[in-house]
Amino acid sequence: MNGTSEKSSVFNEVQTVFRSELKLPALELSPAHTPADIPKWDSLRSMVILRKLEKHFNVRIGVERAVSIKSVGDLVTALEEKLNHG
Repeated sequence: MNGTSEKSSVFNEVQTVFRSELKLPALELSPAHTPADIPKWDSLRSMVILRKLEKHFNVRIGVERAVSIKSVGDLVTALEEKLNHG
């Protein structure tokens, strides 16, 4: 199993939450995007987005893992890990 379809599904959900939370409906994310690339993405928004995604996917990322998330790709990977391995 290569996870491609699941990754695109998780990525699409992440993008939807970012668009909603940052009020940027046309935002096109890439895995390489970081807070420096997106004007409204600050540390507070990071935590709000993370909580919304945790609720959406019914997972808990945890503080240690959360502080290691530096990009959209890191966030998608963290969610996939939780979804695949609990």
